[in-house]
Amino acid sequence: GEKVPVIEYIQPGSQKLADTISHEIRRGYGAVLMRKHGAVIVGKNLEEAYVRTLALERACLTYLMLIPRS
Repeated sequence: GEKVPVIEYIQPGSQKLADTISHEIRRGYGAVLMRKHGAVIVGKNLEEAYVRTLALERACLTYLMLIPRS
């Protein structure tokens, strides 16, 4: 049930990308999707980050299954 913000494309390795991701994490999100990059996922420990990664992957797969095919 947790929302995941999606940020627009920002140059890889840039300070702006780091600042934007850290801003979303400080807002309380456990994951951030980055257009044309992938995802950043955090947790209190490695296990929590891993479980969040699995949950995000499952949510993405579910979403793709629900998209009408033409």
